[in-house]
Amino acid sequence: MKDSNMNSSFSKEIYLKEIQSFQIEESELFMDKILWLISFMNKLISLKFEGFTSFIDKIFQNNQLENFFQSNLIYLKTFQFFIRFSPVEFKINFLIINSFIEQFQKIFWISKFNCSIICDFIKDSNELYAYSIPSSNHYLKYSDQLSITSISTQPEFNYSNKRFHSIYQLDLNLKVLQIKNCEEEEDIRLFRKLKNLKLTLSDQCLLNSFEILSKRIYLNKLNKIVLIISSRGNNLDLLMKKFLIFLNNLSNINSIEIFNRWYGIFSYINIKYFCSMIPNNIKHLNIDISDINQIKILIENLQHILSFKFKFSFDKSVYINEILEWLNKKSINSTYISDMHYLSVWISQQFNKTNSNKRIKLDH
Repeated sequence: MKDSNMNSSFSKEIYLKEIQSFQIEESELFMDKILWLISFMNKLISLKFEGFTSFIDKIFQNNQLENFFQSNLIYLKTFQFFIRFSPVEFKINFLIINSFIEQFQKIFWISKFNCSIICDFIKDSNELYAYSIPSSNHYLKYSDQLSITSISTQPEFNYSNKRFHSIYQLDLNLKVLQIKNCEEEEDIRLFRKLKNLKLTLSDQCLLNSFEILSKRIYLNKLNKIVLIISSRGNNLDLLMKKFLIFLNNLSNINSIEIFNRWYGIFSYINIKYFCSMIPNNIKHLNIDISDINQIKILIENLQHILSFKFKFSFDKSVYINEILEWLNKKSINSTYISDMHYLSVWISQQFNKTNSNKRIKLDH
């Protein structure tokens, strides 16, 4: 597309009319604004939106969405969505769920997009996951005793085979895992396409939680783990060591995030041991720290890490210059972003093999 003056509303409208593929990911969804925006994209071929909202908008009732598509998106061939409804002012009921499903059982959706629509109702948390299959970014908060009721546009839809198969992001508190009796040779692992796993470690976790997890969840394609520590128990040091052993069995993981709600994790585990247990396939580390010197130790001992993000438990901005000076003295090629509570550092892969040092400051 030729350059245009985007300061004018006319130019913006012209630009939107040329868009053929549009995606919204990991965002709060304001459907009235989204539909207003895509109403200008009359050449749209592919549409995907994924996110969350506390409202079940009227657009999902009484065929309003179908009418909008037929009027504005006549060239659309691919439509995917995943919406997590988390209302706070009312309880979700089956009248709401059925009305959502019924509109997608119309011939328009079946013939034009050939996709199945599923609603998973999690009663305990009053959440509704509505999504298309196949879904490109399906999220689930999982428990061994998941209180979930599902309704689909295909009544014969098999829950475990297809719905769990489409999940890419999983949120799991390890305390909910229970030991189950099963045949050793039987592979009962779920979530075959899982890429991102968020784990919560609490005082109620079993000591063999990570062993159970490995038998329950398919981990071969996992590339990111987030560990939330909400424990101050006596077993935390042992659980952290078990986590690091678990991490070493995941060859495709390249990113880990570790957060402790009370203290940095190095109050419970030796930092040198921690560094020795981080495998070379990990390239990105996001972690809470409680001591500015921990940054130096991590950077020096984890030379295979390409990017660090350090979160301070309180205002450590006065120490950031000290870290930057240290990087300079060590001739470490780096780029950084800093604010009151965070310091993000991107390290050149060859920093330990060169004496050059080039830093770009990106304060915000």
